[in-house]
Amino acid sequence: MIKAALIDFDGTIVNQDILDLLCGLNNKQDESAELNTQFHQGKLNGITGLVPRINLLKGLSIDQISNKISENFFLMPGAEEFFAFLKNKGIVSILHSGNIIPVLNIYKEKLGIDYVVGSDPYIEDNRIKGISENDFPQGSFKLAGIQKILESLNIPREECIAIGDSPADIPIFEFSLYSISINPKNGVEKNTNISIQNDLRGAITFIEDIQ
Repeated sequence: MIKAALIDFDGTIVNQDILDLLCGLNNKQDESAELNTQFHQGKLNGITGLVPRINLLKGLSIDQISNKISENFFLMPGAEEFFAFLKNKGIVSILHSGNIIPVLNIYKEKLGIDYVVGSDPYIEDNRIKGISENDFPQGSFKLAGIQKILESLNIPREECIAIGDSPADIPIFEFSLYSISINPKNGVEKNTNISIQNDLRGAITFIEDIQ
């Protein structure tokens, strides 16, 4: 019985890299995209590539970020139906991402997501001041955050399903009993039970089949 869904953000519930988009507000979109490319090429590890990308947001206000996202949420087809399905079935939803918590909270409110795990930069006077590698726990900070939530809810890994698209999601795939890759990158589908394309309603079908 699935009791919790552990869901990646970029490339999974949205079809654009939202961090790149927001860095564009500081005219830093190309720099962010290059750092992300280096990460996917294996030239940077997760935190080493993520911290400078988040710091490209320095000076932006939370209002600027919220207003930009509200122009276009870039939701993956089926995203709203998927989260409504989870809510209807009583399955806890945990959204995890390297993106910043203020961004994830916007989607949490829009989609009725239960919990978010993300990067937590220093914010002062409603503006982003930055983040450092010391602000992250050792290992997979996303998995650590997920485990803390699951422990508080008394939900074991055997009752979890993970959904993601990239090698960054492999620790979450390996943790969960079931896993789904969507539009998988770099052969990550080898680490999941099934692969789906372009529409999260495919995840609904899989969960219904295993419940």
